[in-house]
Amino acid sequence: MQSFIGKTSEEIRIYLSAHQLLHALEEQIRFPLMPLPDNFTAPTRTPWGGTKILGKYKQGLSIRAEKHYPIVGESWEISADPAAPCQFYFVLETETILVDLIQLLDLFPEAILGEKVAAQFEGQNPILVKLLDAADHLSVQVHPSDSYKGLGPDESGKPESWYILEADPGCGLFFGLKEGVSEAELRQAIEHRKDVSQYLNFVEVKPGDFFVIAAGTIHAIGAGVTLIEPQKIAPKKSGRTYRIWDWNRLYDKRGNLNSEGKPRELHIEDSLRVIDFDAPRGEAFIRHIQPERQIVQQYGESVETLCMETEDFGVRQLVLQNGQTLSGDCSSGFHGLIVYEGELDIRSQKNTLARVKCGQSAILPAALQTYELKSPHARAIKVYYPIQYL
Repeated sequence: MQSFIGKTSEEIRIYLSAHQLLHALEEQIRFPLMPLPDNFTAPTRTPWGGTKILGKYKQGLSIRAEKHYPIVGESWEISADPAAPCQFYFVLETETILVDLIQLLDLFPEAILGEKVAAQFEGQNPILVKLLDAADHLSVQVHPSDSYKGLGPDESGKPESWYILEADPGCGLFFGLKEGVSEAELRQAIEHRKDVSQYLNFVEVKPGDFFVIAAGTIHAIGAGVTLIEPQKIAPKKSGRTYRIWDWNRLYDKRGNLNSEGKPRELHIEDSLRVIDFDAPRGEAFIRHIQPERQIVQQYGESVETLCMETEDFGVRQLVLQNGQTLSGDCSSGFHGLIVYEGELDIRSQKNTLARVKCGQSAILPAALQTYELKSPHARAIKVYYPIQYL
């Protein structure tokens, strides 16, 4: 196998051209692209992670030995973030190559993204999708907008959304400030190591719930919740997270809770500058972040439902039943699929192009143009960039 991880796109182009393989790769990226299913964050970075991603959602998939972590908090399913771009194997004649999504987009931006999306986002995918499993509370945090002056040259804002896959009884999410909480009160609570969650709204969640988390929203995913997280990302930049409070936890160097350990780094000043203290509070805020849904396609029991569509990204839920098909057109811009139940076939002109199993994801490039999805039973999330905002 020839690994090109860490190589420039020009180095890849020269190598493939010399071995007469560039055309073969160009032909393959016109079909569904299947990232490796084990783009996991190391436990030291996500000590709150659990065992459901490996033990349930990706059970039976081919996971590389070095990725068999004891816990997995995040799987970066569709990612062109330089911190963790998803990777692909391609078999080109007699050679197998390993490349990442950033490299593929550098080589074939319009074929994958579509002409308009590629032009708008410098040839890079503007959407990042993660699968998250929280066995413990995530830190209380906030994401900036792209306009925040405190961002570094390689950082971007990170508006995001959450589609709930499952939640233990009584578990939920923390987000938005309660009525009457001021910046001064929040700062004092942090400095005196008080329980900051008492100043936030808590919502018990269930499978199928969907929330939009705008930049400037203080939030935390609670223990016992598993979800899919689509978010916006700027070209070749990493989305920035400011951690404002971490439940007063201490960790050893391996990421294990330890009363003799050290706290994770906090970003209090940046957080307080970024939090939108003028946003709706209490129940008004909770209603504000749950958009109304709309069925956009239905054939029998197979249904496609619009969850959200903004200038940041679009999210839809797909339910496939009884072999009834749902159709799609990605000619104007790529579609991403994250299958979280069952498995589905991606078809074109009645031919099966790929089978996507539970725990796998797929990028449907613009060059594919149109497709059908078919399954006796499957559920998936579809992400895309809404062309009307270009």
